Amino acid sequence: MHRTLLLLGALAAAALTAWGGGLSVDAIDALTGGARIGETRTPVPGQRTVRLEARKYVVYYEVDSGFTGGVDGTDDLRIPALEVAIRPAGESEPLPLEGYGGDFEVESGGRMAEAWRTVEVPREGSYRVSAGPELRAAAPAVVLGRPVSGRVTRLVLGVAGVVAGLGLAALVAAIAIGLRVRARSQPSPG
Repeated sequence: MHRTLLLLGALAAAALTAWGGGLSVDAIDALTGGARIGETRTPVPGQRTVRLEARKYVVYYEVDSGFTGGVDGTDDLRIPALEVAIRPAGESEPLPLEGYGGDFEVESGGRMAEAWRTVEVPREGSYRVSAGPELRAAAPAVVLGRPVSGRVTRLVLGVAGVVAGLGLAALVAAIAIGLRVRARSQPSPG
């Protein structure tokens, strides 16, 4: 009976650790590589027509890595006064842009970006993204991305799964050792 329970506990610990590890790796990959959608990159100044799904997007301000735009010597990316509009193709009214409500920077592919605004796209279709004015920056652009909060939640759950799995494995090992010590210390019948 004890062996069956220990085996089940060990299997559960291994499964939980593997699940948490897989979820963590996937979430890290999605955070670093999937935050921005390259096809939506629009130079500042400039415009681009893009195909968007009906969902919430983050609007990033992006420049070449190493350019911060600041004069205070820090590595913080300075977002200039931008004029960005996202309109359904063929319509004149832009979608409302909301404040991002946080501080999130990402760097990959030789580009760094900071989350600046969010936009809720009401229906799938073609949209025109326009950005201005002309800026003194290293290849400035705006680019849309998917919100990261869900991916951060997955990362936290994945890490918690790994920790729980390792904790369960330690508990199973401690019980197995305790049962073995107890069995050796009891006098043998006979």
